[in-house]
Amino acid sequence: MTTSRITDETSYQKTLSSLSKQDKPPRVLCFLMNILESYRQARKMGWSRAWNKYGMRTFQSFKLDRHNDTALMQHTEKSLQSESNIPNDALVFMQNILHESEHLMGFIFISEYTEKTDLYESVTLSFGSKTKDNPRSRERFDIIFDCPIINNQPEPLSRIRLYVDPYRDGEKKPLYQCCLTPPLSTEFLSLFDHLCDCSWQWHGKQEKLWDHWTSHYIDYFGDRHIKLQSSHFYLNTGERMSHKTEHHSQV
Repeated sequence: MTTSRITDETSYQKTLSSLSKQDKPPRVLCFLMNILESYRQARKMGWSRAWNKYGMRTFQSFKLDRHNDTALMQHTEKSLQSESNIPNDALVFMQNILHESEHLMGFIFISEYTEKTDLYESVTLSFGSKTKDNPRSRERFDIIFDCPIINNQPEPLSRIRLYVDPYRDGEKKPLYQCCLTPPLSTEFLSLFDHLCDCSWQWHGKQEKLWDHWTSHYIDYFGDRHIKLQSSHFYLNTGERMSHKTEHHSQV
């Protein structure tokens, strides 16, 4: 498969088949995976979106269970309800996703994020489901919590980015997106603490880790690049930041 882009279903299937064999050099598999991701992202197939791809390097990933992680789901819904500026149609969509009993999927992605010259530690809480009319496509919403890194030291939570992205045929942009900055609601600050707890408590639990073979050939997954002595998120050779008091002083 030598084409530099995928143009139709036939070339998509050929690329997918070639990747699945994993019998080519890593640089070729990375190239194939990138063009596959571009094709899928443009059609909202699978999970990838621009905001959890560009500038991101995800070093820890967890899968959520709709039966065992209901406390986190309820915490998420309460946090969203605490933000009065979210339009009603976006809020209803997110609530419907969280109450989807059969097809709900949820993930936590913990990343380094580069925005121009600024560096962040970030955690993305992502919920979505397969669309009923197009099972290969996904509709979802993401809550991204960003903490600046200054002089190789993470700072307290500085903002929350929200992306609400229902599947709408032919529409590539989210229905709604915003950036929340302090003062942040107590519910959102507590939700961030909850996600930090997940990172430290789940790092060694195989049943919680999301690790698909494809991630080894996607350039926005990998190990940390930034060397830190302490972090909001799990470090095997470092310390956890004490941040709860700092956060709540912003409210």
